[in-house]
Amino acid sequence: MKIKLITASILLLSHTIHARAVVSGDVMGRDMDVPVIGRIGHLAMATGDGIFLPTDTTIEVEPNGNQSIVWGTVGGFKKKTRYWGSRSGLITNRDYMYMALHSAKLQSFWCPAYTTTVHWNYGTGWFDSIQKPHPTSCGKFRCDTFVGYV
Repeated sequence: MKIKLITASILLLSHTIHARAVVSGDVMGRDMDVPVIGRIGHLAMATGDGIFLPTDTTIEVEPNGNQSIVWGTVGGFKKKTRYWGSRSGLITNRDYMYMALHSAKLQSFWCPAYTTTVHWNYGTGWFDSIQKPHPTSCGKFRCDTFVGYV
């Protein structure tokens, strides 16, 4: 009996130690930090320099004044409210994932606004010779529409 209990404890501990890291391209979910609304969720994407490699950077949409696409950390995202987990494998091709994460980053330059509706649009613009962004139309997203766009 002691051997079975020790074996089960070791297996449980090894599973806890080897929990999967959040990697670039993962979609992360947690409870929203709005008590009045009730059980509703919030999404973000993990992003970083290495495609499908562990990262501590997130990009998400929040009601944040003139800049609704914000950068944060995986740890910060997990600490705000009850963390649901992350999902990977939605895009398995490295080139497509790079294009998706690059598109997410570009949207942060095109004066993104927050919306509470399901109606959204992506922003457009261009960069001059010194890499200064010049938006031609502003984006408008909610967290789920942003992740869906990306």
